Amino acid sequence: MAENEDKKELSERELLEEILEENKIRTFYSKVTAISTVGILAVIVVCMLILLPRTDELIRNADTAIDAAKVTLAEAERAAVGLSQMSRNVTQTSKNVDAFVSENSTVIADTMTDISAIDYESLNKAIKDLEDAVAPFASFMNKFK
Repeated sequence: MAENEDKKELSERELLEEILEENKIRTFYSKVTAISTVGILAVIVVCMLILLPRTDELIRNADTAIDAAKVTLAEAERAAVGLSQMSRNVTQTSKNVDAFVSENSTVIADTMTDISAIDYESLNKAIKDLEDAVAPFASFMNKFK
């Protein structure tokens, strides 16, 4: 019986040694995990310290660009309103010119007919005759100067 108890004790002792070895291994891996976690956390913190100022600058630049785009859109809208008004004015002017031409087309046609009916040879002869008639009177008046 004493031998059985020794074997039992040895097996308990071996069991405790195995448990101790397993605990040492688990402790080692727990330390490795903790160190890895701290390392990853340190890398994340360093990345944040590097990226946050750049991100902040990027956001500020985006805000500036958005503000500039808003101003440009407002100016484009005002220009579109101006173009629309100008288009209406041009349309109205063309209607007015069309109405003017329509109202005066017969007068213009009659005038062109009258101008084309002028006998320029007779007109030139009449001007020459007038000059011949006035020339003696002009020379008479020049003597009194």
